[in-house]
Amino acid sequence: MKRLSNGILKRIFFISIIVIVFINNFVWIEINSELHSFLHEKALKYSEILNDVYEGIQDSTINSDSAKILAVVKTSKLLSVQMAVLNKNGNLIYPTNYSLNPNNYPTKISYLHLPEIQQAMEEGNGNNLRFSNKLKKEIYFFSSEIRKNGKIDGFFHLSVSTFEYNKHLFFAKLMIILVDLILLLMMFFIFLNVKKYISKQTKLLIEEVKNSVVGDEVHPLKYHNLDEFNQISLQHNHIINLLNEKNLKAVKKEKQLLDLLNSLSEGIAAFDKKGKLVFSNSKFKNIINPKQTQKLEPTVFDLIDFPPLITDINKFQTHGNEVHARVKYWNEHIIEYTIIPLTLDDKKNGMILIFRDVTEVARLEQIRTDFVANVSHEFKTPLTSIRGYTETLLDGKRDENVLNKFLSKILKQTLYLENMVSDLLKLSRIEKKEVYQISEIEITPILTEISEEFRQKVEESGYKFIFDNSISQNVFVNGNKALISTIISNFLLNAIQYSKQNGKITLHSFVEHEFVQIEVIDEGIGIAEEEIERIFERFYRTKDAKDMFSTGSGLGLSIVKNSIELLGGKFGVESKKNVGSKFWISLEKNNHCSSL
Repeated sequence: MKRLSNGILKRIFFISIIVIVFINNFVWIEINSELHSFLHEKALKYSEILNDVYEGIQDSTINSDSAKILAVVKTSKLLSVQMAVLNKNGNLIYPTNYSLNPNNYPTKISYLHLPEIQQAMEEGNGNNLRFSNKLKKEIYFFSSEIRKNGKIDGFFHLSVSTFEYNKHLFFAKLMIILVDLILLLMMFFIFLNVKKYISKQTKLLIEEVKNSVVGDEVHPLKYHNLDEFNQISLQHNHIINLLNEKNLKAVKKEKQLLDLLNSLSEGIAAFDKKGKLVFSNSKFKNIINPKQTQKLEPTVFDLIDFPPLITDINKFQTHGNEVHARVKYWNEHIIEYTIIPLTLDDKKNGMILIFRDVTEVARLEQIRTDFVANVSHEFKTPLTSIRGYTETLLDGKRDENVLNKFLSKILKQTLYLENMVSDLLKLSRIEKKEVYQISEIEITPILTEISEEFRQKVEESGYKFIFDNSISQNVFVNGNKALISTIISNFLLNAIQYSKQNGKITLHSFVEHEFVQIEVIDEGIGIAEEEIERIFERFYRTKDAKDMFSTGSGLGLSIVKNSIELLGGKFGVESKKNVGSKFWISLEKNNHCSSL
């Protein structure tokens, strides 16, 4: 590629040469004109002297042509100038003879055709600088009129040596050449320095442009002394500012897009035709937990090693059909995944994997299935009993004792169904956060009322009841009296049902670290460790509980769990088989009210 500085300097150099040639030509013409004028003035001066001599003789007593011409010839010799005298017909008189009479030269050659004589005939004198074949050198010829009685009587024809003229002309040429050489050398060094300076500034500018890029950022260029370079810097900075603005907007949009993708509950990963990872959001890593790899451009098989998924990926790559599946993944997780084409510019350029962790959904679906099955089972047993007793009664007359017995059993099963429906409705309302209004209530009166209500029931069942309350008056919590009563009542009823004979049941309440703690402790059959996590599920009852108290619905602790969650509290259980259990709840104390 051509360098800009070289091209510009070449153009300037050639233009300078043309200018120098033009100036040389102008100077040469002027010098030549001046020297020519010098010769002309010199010849004119000689001519005027000779004319004065000739006219002076005409005015004297000497009237012969030869005498006059002889006087003029002597004068020309004194002036060291070569001279010829021509008569009016252009015939040579001197140095041939001294007569101006044309009749004396009938056969002589006429020199009237000479340019200087032609000019003299028109203007009074004439000149011409030309090469003389006779003398073999350049001669300046000058001709002037010889007038007699106002008419042309002849011509003086002077031959002035051009030695001085040529000498001066040669010197002028030498000086012009010398000056041109000096100018050319000066121009050469000036251009060389200018080129070096421009090259240096250009390299500095290029280096500065390179150094202005640091990572993803482009910094502006500094101010330059050269206006042209400074204009480049200003334009560069303007472009960089525009690019930075666009880059910031692009980065902002990219971040918004990434935030949007990362906020999705689905894990998304895009792969190109070769299976290399193009993009993935944070949920992809959380759901799939891909393999660790050191590759800068990992493929889908470097990240995923789950056989069913790999099989579906291979099918997609072979046939290109969308894939939808739900499988049990590692660590008991259940995932749904979809494989669809990655389309760019209306062309399929890879695939997109979309993952959903449906473990909780599957669990809820299972709970719903179990719920329907449990409800059906719980309803079927009493309904079967009611139907059996009713059909028996309809078969014929029965004595009053049997009739009362059957009716009592029917009533018992009906009450069981009624209680179950009531518990289901209560649980549904709690889950939907209906009816129950949460407000600031004092906790001690509620606990006192519950203890008074259950003391008699506990003692009638053959157990010892202890109400241990260390919470003073005016301690408030954000809650609902009915919900709190339901929670504690369920704990106490379970304690009564599953305690051992002559056991002890304790209702313990206290304040700890700004929380109101309520505990129900029994000395009953306890709960096996592996069953503790499931006792708050709907309809779940431990094996020992079913054997000991077969008519329970299994909804009580589920109601407790949902009630505590509605109140924003915490709950838990500590139990040891054949030793007893402790069920507890914790509610945050309202600090705006007076307390202990």
